[in-house]
Amino acid sequence: SVVVMAKQLLVIECQPRINWYAIMADLAPEVRVEQATWHQLSLAGGFLHDQLTVAIAPIRINVHHPSQEERRTIQPDLVLCRSVTRTAQGNDARNLMFAMAQSGVPCVNSWESIAMFLERPSMHAALKQTQLSLGSEVFPLVRQFYYPSGTGMPNAFATFNDASDPNFPGFPCVLKMGPCHAGFGKMKVMGTTNWSDFKSIACLTDSEYVSAEPFVDWDYELRLQKLGDEIRAFRKTNYDPAQWKSNTGGSSLADTEVTPLMRIWVDEAAKMFGGLEIMSLDVLH
Repeated sequence: SVVVMAKQLLVIECQPRINWYAIMADLAPEVRVEQATWHQLSLAGGFLHDQLTVAIAPIRINVHHPSQEERRTIQPDLVLCRSVTRTAQGNDARNLMFAMAQSGVPCVNSWESIAMFLERPSMHAALKQTQLSLGSEVFPLVRQFYYPSGTGMPNAFATFNDASDPNFPGFPCVLKMGPCHAGFGKMKVMGTTNWSDFKSIACLTDSEYVSAEPFVDWDYELRLQKLGDEIRAFRKTNYDPAQWKSNTGGSSLADTEVTPLMRIWVDEAAKMFGGLEIMSLDVLH
């Protein structure tokens, strides 16, 4: 008889309440699942026969499978990454991410896309290429300005008297320091005084870049979601109309029709960095 070895799937999940053992149960016994967060993972002996070997530390809460209560070592055939590798709270697992990428173990999405999405400028640069290909009428994109550091930002009072300055977003605008997600490091700037205040703080950590965008006074946000070949659209409305950040505070989600134009946006954006199997695209209305 022929013995078929089970494939090992490692799911890196930032929300421990999600149970990937149950989600993937129908794939057993052909696929064996192990679930962990980035901080549970470490390299175990580097590479063995060109195969990545990973050690997973045990947990005592949010246990979905008996194996999670034990320290175990696996050699994953595939990684499903459902967790950011760097957070505003100081967590940084890029060293492990690079090791996994170098090992050649495939990942969904690709390791290249995960690395490139860590930085706003690289993500925006890819979106600009999509816009150049389709045209701004088909693929509208909020313009982004980039300053390599706080000291590299224009001087508020000297520059803004010159309306022709090509490196100024105008007022109101949104300034963001560094790559942090979830609304961290972001400020709505109404005038030169706010700009100068933000710049004075950004100069204290002059190793971080600053990005700026014109402020968009939006009514609601569309979240377009792609999972494989399936595309869904949701209309997102903040409970608090005074909250200008669409990803801060409570909000309601309602299914909405996927139009042909929405499908073009998602299909074209999904071509970035070698192709994206899982992605979302936010559209301000």
